[in-house]
Amino acid sequence: MEINGNEVNNLFLGGNRFKNIADDYYFPIGTQYYEYWYSSLDNHFQLDTSVKNGIGSLERFDYLIPNEKKIFYDTPSEIIKNYRPNAIVEASEYIDSNAKFYSVDKFNSIDYVYLFTPEQFEKIKLSNYI
Repeated sequence: MEINGNEVNNLFLGGNRFKNIADDYYFPIGTQYYEYWYSSLDNHFQLDTSVKNGIGSLERFDYLIPNEKKIFYDTPSEIIKNYRPNAIVEASEYIDSNAKFYSVDKFNSIDYVYLFTPEQFEKIKLSNYI
């Protein structure tokens, strides 16, 4: 099997990078997400609304994240508290602030948090591509 033009079978056969495929995630180009970004000027996280309906998608690179056990499933404000506990999360017309989303810790940073609907989250499991 190839990912990004690289043969990956050797990673599964005797390799230790992928210990449990249930903990591995693949974000191909076109993966859709909601992106919250942090503004240090007013200590706010806000949804990126420069994209249609607040839904962004990977355009340049795909990502492979192995051995990720820290998956969040909660409301946007509760997930964001894991990165900046005192930041305010602005409401948006594009996303239900009471809805629950998934978030993959290794894909986030202290300033950018990515949320996935349950349908989007199912699509990023590496097991779908093997």
